Amino acid sequence: METLTDLLKQRKWYNAYLYLQAMDRECLTTELIEQFLKTVLPIASQMHPFSLTTTTINITENYPSRFEVLSQLREKINESVLKTDEHAESLTLIDIVLAEIKLERGLNIEESVYGFRNMKLTREQQKHFNRLALKYYEKMRNYNEAYYYAKKQKNIDKMMEYSVFAPNIFNLPVFDDEPEYFRAVREGNYRYIKDCKIDNHEFVLQKTYIIKMLDLCYNKHTVSISELCSNLELERVVVLRLIIKALGLKLIRGAIDGANDSLAVSHIYLQTVTKKELLHMKEQFVKWKARVDKVIATME
Repeated sequence: METLTDLLKQRKWYNAYLYLQAMDRECLTTELIEQFLKTVLPIASQMHPFSLTTTTINITENYPSRFEVLSQLREKINESVLKTDEHAESLTLIDIVLAEIKLERGLNIEESVYGFRNMKLTREQQKHFNRLALKYYEKMRNYNEAYYYAKKQKNIDKMMEYSVFAPNIFNLPVFDDEPEYFRAVREGNYRYIKDCKIDNHEFVLQKTYIIKMLDLCYNKHTVSISELCSNLELERVVVLRLIIKALGLKLIRGAIDGANDSLAVSHIYLQTVTKKELLHMKEQFVKWKARVDKVIATME
């Protein structure tokens, strides 16, 4: 197999890119990275920009001078005389990665983040922006947005964490091997959460109560407020606050009927599906399948 030195000497740039990107991270030494950069950076303005950019971003992930290298690459690509769409795409991609480094250095990148959000990004750009956005919203403690970008990256651990802490997320996803506290929140098991040691306990407990209340209101047109108090084991004033919050978040569409001590429900949004409902759905499916099999049998 040709070495990196041979590939660079023969100006087999694409093969050099493949060679480096296929290499295990522990084998990608500083010496190899610097050998590559020393050869390509001076002539970067004359090279195919996108392949060079993605390779440089990939191999410098843990390189100490990554910011300086990418800044220099950006300058060189910008110097290209015959610019194409790929030049613009490469510059934006570099800007996204530079913004991530700035964030890690404690700099304010709010303007950059919202600028990228308003752009039509390519798949590669979107991949890097999703990573940047997750880190940014984590730092800002904006758990609604952090959950959104964790979901885009299919980061299950972070999805579980931020769906619990996000103020606007009440339809928690189901995962294999999920922790007990997460399942308890999703199923509205407020008794478990009451005794659970968890960050932001009061907020999580309130969310759990609301989820349980949605379950209690599910598929009903009228719900007795007294019954809600009894089922939630809460005082009337607390239940009324939960109802008002759910109405404000548009989790419930309806109105409080003070004269009849009830909640009129026209629709429940983002309701969770309880274990009991899942079993019922399974039973209904089994019955339906049996009927279909019977019909097919009569036709044969």
